[in-house]
Amino acid sequence: MGVPTQTLADGSIDKYRTRLVTKGFAQQYGVDYMETFSPVIRHDSIRTTLALAVQLHWGHLQLDVQTAFLNSDLDEVIFVTPPTETGDDKVWKLRKVLYGLKQASRAWYETVTKFLCQTGFAQCQSDSGVLVKRTANSIVVVLLYVDDMLTFSDVASELAAFQANITSRFAINKCDASSSFVGMELTGSKAGDMLTIGQQKYTVTVVMRFASSDDRSRPRTPMDSNFQHQVADDMQTIGESIRPAVGSLLYASTVSRPDLTTAARLIAQESEQPTRTVQAAIGRVLGYLARTADMGMVYRRSTKRELQLEVYCDAAFACERKRKSSTGFVVFLSGYFISWGSNETADCHAVDYRIGVCVARRVSAFFAQVYGT
Repeated sequence: MGVPTQTLADGSIDKYRTRLVTKGFAQQYGVDYMETFSPVIRHDSIRTTLALAVQLHWGHLQLDVQTAFLNSDLDEVIFVTPPTETGDDKVWKLRKVLYGLKQASRAWYETVTKFLCQTGFAQCQSDSGVLVKRTANSIVVVLLYVDDMLTFSDVASELAAFQANITSRFAINKCDASSSFVGMELTGSKAGDMLTIGQQKYTVTVVMRFASSDDRSRPRTPMDSNFQHQVADDMQTIGESIRPAVGSLLYASTVSRPDLTTAARLIAQESEQPTRTVQAAIGRVLGYLARTADMGMVYRRSTKRELQLEVYCDAAFACERKRKSSTGFVVFLSGYFISWGSNETADCHAVDYRIGVCVARRVSAFFAQVYGT
């Protein structure tokens, strides 16, 4: 039994809360649970929807479901021993899902998506975390990430109707301003014609955690152009893991900092046996992050732009050092940068191109499903 506290913005205690958490580690597969997977929305789907919202002047509404997991019925028969603080010497049979159960997240996902589908929404085939309801005169798009919902519509009354509908089934907290969603800091103009996607708080935290006293430089670029040649000549390995720092950089590069993608990917390739050169490269990226922590992706509405999807894909065969091929792609929606990525493969050049094209087609399919083209 956990007893966390809820604090106010100034750090003072607002109230105490008690939460029962089950011992999910004691569950047996096939007896106490079966499936545990629950999908969440992809970041490129979020960016695509945000770009559409800015360009088409959609209104938005952000909601948070209170104690979401407790809304799901439990299909399996599970008994738990009550906390000793209750003084109850009997066992309890669970009727609802509790936090800690292995199937808790999946049960909630099935509960909320079933409810939304019953009210006229349909899940996108390319991303199950996006649900769309389209009528002759309006469109409503719901971005679902566990218990957080970011909803868009071109008709204000549809947002009010959605809020009333979801409130009739679940206890909801309404967020007056969508300042953040799934790790993205969203800053919009009062007119609604511009949106900035950033991660300033996250990047500052990363710099404070991983930057050493020697990483005081503030370079204008995240990586030295000769990094790969320097790594090839450096045989002096270090005895510490760089994986936590690499993971943090990779996450930032996939959310709102495409300028870090190449540096993070090349450094990640050296995670197994990092050298002094790799360590210095991480310090350089951290210095660059410290200098550009307030940078983000800007979506600005333009009356001269049409809704047009542009996909660029390229591949490189057998790089000089590791002899592995790589492929990469970028996707623009009316000039907005919405998706990017790259990966290595041991296959031939033609296969590299097909991999990149397939990934790009997935983004294109999502756009078509949401926009109805």
